[in-house]
Amino acid sequence: MQESYNPKEFEEMKKVAFDAAIEAGKIIEKYFHANIEKTQKTRGDYVTQADKDVEKRVREMIRAKFPGAHISGEELGRTEDYDDRGFHWLIDPLDGTVNFTFGFPNITTIITIARGNVPVFVVNYQPMTRQMLWAEKGKGAFLGDKRQHVSKISALEDARCAIGIARTDFHAGELLELSSHAFWHFQKTTRTGSIGMTGMSMATGKMEANIANLVPPHDVVPISMIIEEAGGKATTIDGAPLTLGMPENTLFILSNGILHDKLVEYVKKFIK
Repeated sequence: MQESYNPKEFEEMKKVAFDAAIEAGKIIEKYFHANIEKTQKTRGDYVTQADKDVEKRVREMIRAKFPGAHISGEELGRTEDYDDRGFHWLIDPLDGTVNFTFGFPNITTIITIARGNVPVFVVNYQPMTRQMLWAEKGKGAFLGDKRQHVSKISALEDARCAIGIARTDFHAGELLELSSHAFWHFQKTTRTGSIGMTGMSMATGKMEANIANLVPPHDVVPISMIIEEAGGKATTIDGAPLTLGMPENTLFILSNGILHDKLVEYVKKFIK
């Protein structure tokens, strides 16, 4: 049973999320132009001081206003598992850390307010362009104050698709085969290196699809909510909704909605 909540307090939480994302952007921009060291977490996956400093600052801003807040972050851990006891904050301080270490500006900060396993408010901030993509469950997706919608493209051959292949045994080989085939059969395929940037493109109608084999809860599930609020669709290959409590080794499909069934059928040709 979820706790009841105070709407005024929720509005205050949203404001903190917006303010914290902007503050995060200032830190990221400062480090982006510096020669920053990186530490390898797993092969091909890194953490930098920027990641840590951003998450620390966002946590401080949340705690200053809501001392008892439950917070989970990519770099500094979580206070508790997801449950139905009320609101839970999730922080991806620097989505696209590998891009960041290469000097590529395809990076965002993702701050999420969830209830149980469901994101109810998500901010996805691009610090280099200072674009704020956000969504509230049931109320739509917005870039700044302008309502956003997914594209209306209905044919796979006209679709622009991001394909994410994590270095895991979970369907990586099949996705590599799919990616090779899709290169010739979609309008364009790409790998953004940041689900936040992919979400930015999809929710604003500039990309139609995303296929990947890993679901980190702090970024993919929140971004999928933004895409759904923009009119898109997000499921596993079996059609199940994406939730914060699902295993990370989950193959997921994001789309503009119109293409979703065709996209699922396409993926199933390669992944049995």
